[in-house]
Amino acid sequence: MPYKFDISQWGADKPRTRLTFEMTNVSENEVTVSLIDYPSQIIDVKLPERIGAGKTEKGELDLKDEFIDKEFEKSLTLEFGDPQKSRFTIPVKRVIRTPSEPASNATNPSSTSKH
Repeated sequence: MPYKFDISQWGADKPRTRLTFEMTNVSENEVTVSLIDYPSQIIDVKLPERIGAGKTEKGELDLKDEFIDKEFEKSLTLEFGDPQKSRFTIPVKRVIRTPSEPASNATNPSSTSKH
């Protein structure tokens, strides 16, 4: 499982709205997966109900349409059905960066000449 979920947007390409991730159960027993807390107003989370012993399963975060153009830093908490009821809180982050405007000729030394 990743140590953070980064659903950032870099560039002016098609908006990034989904993040797929994997979870691996390294124990010898099947475990259940529960979503304890998450920013439900910002994302939807899809998780497997169970992960078999030694198996890997996929999960997904889907960004809600009204947050495509917004930046945020939140977190979600998962609980696994092992004897210790292990919980993991994982940061969820979105940063938006788009390319800057082209530089003008005034700032481009190769286009200016000295007489």
